[in-house]
Amino acid sequence: MTTTIYIAPAAGDTHHPQCRIYACSVPIVGMVRDHYRANPDAWFETGLMNHRGQLVCFHGPDEQRQDLLDSQPLMAGLHFHYD
Repeated sequence: MTTTIYIAPAAGDTHHPQCRIYACSVPIVGMVRDHYRANPDAWFETGLMNHRGQLVCFHGPDEQRQDLLDSQPLMAGLHFHYD
């Protein structure tokens, strides 16, 4: 099964926004951001990133969690693909 993890930009004008981390298990053709915007029902929330780029929480396989931790500081728009 193919899985894509995507860190979506924070919504709103809060002082310390948290970006939501989403996962999708369907193959994505083209830009991940565009797929996320065009097909929101294909994605499910799996974690949070704080305003400092640190992983706050993540519900998923240990391999994916470790990749996120190893990539800190994280940023909106970052994505990972798993086969």
